[in-house]
Amino acid sequence: MALPPSDDTSNRQRTPGTGLRRGGLPFTPAVEDYAKALYRLEQSTHDPVATGALAARLEISAPSASNMLRNLEQLGLATVAPGRGARLTAAGRDVARGVIRRHRIIECFLTDILHIPWDCVHEEADLLEHAVSARVAEAMWEALGRPDRDPHGDPITAVDDDDPDFGVLEALDTWEAGATGVLVRVSDARPEALRYMAAQGISPGLDVSVLSTEPFGAGQRVRIGGLDHMVGPELGRLIFVQRI
Repeated sequence: MALPPSDDTSNRQRTPGTGLRRGGLPFTPAVEDYAKALYRLEQSTHDPVATGALAARLEISAPSASNMLRNLEQLGLATVAPGRGARLTAAGRDVARGVIRRHRIIECFLTDILHIPWDCVHEEADLLEHAVSARVAEAMWEALGRPDRDPHGDPITAVDDDDPDFGVLEALDTWEAGATGVLVRVSDARPEALRYMAAQGISPGLDVSVLSTEPFGAGQRVRIGGLDHMVGPELGRLIFVQRI
């Protein structure tokens, strides 16, 4: 990934509540992508994020990540402490959450209105999330009937809310025989797995019960939405369930 182009307006501050910098200029896609990645890493660690961790997530060099973190700091979106890591500011979290919200609304629009398969919409939404304004995204959300989750089960929250607490989610492959619950979300990281799950009728919102676990890592016999499946560990790690 190439180093993002320099931004000669990086000294301008964000106008609260608009997703724009003062003067009406939007943030660049690169800035939004870095803010989103930093937000995700903060959620998983609850600690300042090391430059190396950000570089690894975005598959870029450490110097490129360090340069962008300095840019985020100049924009008022992050604070950087040398040797300790970076954190988003309140404005930075607002930007990241706005991008994530637009992404999930766009995924819903692509699946529900344009009937694009759910294994294709993540990459499309990655592109469109930077082109669709917050106003258009909210109009899409209203037109869709205000869905509370995207096609993969990730939450679409109210504009000013953090992601809601799912409760305790566990990967299906960790469940023992006799465990019951509901399928809450699936990972969108493997399009081929999404295609397989769609063909098998596996989707968020269905009841789940583990009928048996097979020895030697052979997988589980699982009832999902009234249908029985053999689920191997590779697939089970992509299905997230909540116990009843």
